[in-house]
Amino acid sequence: CSAGPLGYPENEKAFMNLGSCSDISRLGSVIHELGHVLGMVHTQMRGDRNNYLNMIYDNIKPTTLKNFAVRHYS
Repeated sequence: CSAGPLGYPENEKAFMNLGSCSDISRLGSVIHELGHVLGMVHTQMRGDRNNYLNMIYDNIKPTTLKNFAVRHYS
């Protein structure tokens, strides 16, 4: 499953690809992706994240750093 873009950017349509979520056992994944379409981000990306977490960037694979960028609109 996948969804994008996050929220509803101006002049862009949101999409959800549910191809790999074709049975009831993946209902949680469908709800998760729907949250992204509605503008929700992962907890580690919240705007107030740094008030509660000390990020150790040396422990994060460089190819996944984008998943840890703070989103202030979340």
